[in-house]
Amino acid sequence: MLRQIWKNTRVAIVLLGLIAIVAALVGGVARQRANVRAAAAALSSPLQQWDPPPTRDTGPEAADAFAAVAKRIPPAVVRIETEKLPVERRGRWLPRPLQGLVPEGDTTSIPEMAGGSGFIVSPQGYILTNNHVVEGADIITVTLYNKRSYQARVVGEDPTTDVALVKIEALDLPYLPLGDSDSARVGEW
Repeated sequence: MLRQIWKNTRVAIVLLGLIAIVAALVGGVARQRANVRAAAAALSSPLQQWDPPPTRDTGPEAADAFAAVAKRIPPAVVRIETEKLPVERRGRWLPRPLQGLVPEGDTTSIPEMAGGSGFIVSPQGYILTNNHVVEGADIITVTLYNKRSYQARVVGEDPTTDVALVKIEALDLPYLPLGDSDSARVGEW
């Protein structure tokens, strides 16, 4: 008698398991069809038309804003060139088996050169640039818009934000004043 009950219980458990699996499959298919219908409806509806801001009502200063900025800022933009002097004068950078190929008396080595840009932020010669441009440099040369060149020194650097401040010894330079982020509005550049 117990065998018969156990056999019937196993059959009932297997049957309930099969019913649960079939119900899950039917529910998944129904959900997938609903998602497909919703996606098809979304694709068939037209996108809302975007209207660009009218420039005819804002005047020539708004339409020519980029041209006006591009005309005004070049005198304050600088070219920065850096050099990292070599630490060792021999071919130590070569693998050991090849180091013997470099003559003992050879003292030539090539400095590591890099370059970037920056802009003058004060008439006293402070220049804002990227930290990766001047990081670890032994020699920093700044070339102004008028082709004059100056040696510069790093005043401050922040590797986390990749910002550095360098200074050249020059006065009365054209500069770009920094804006006030607290008074900036969304959409202002």
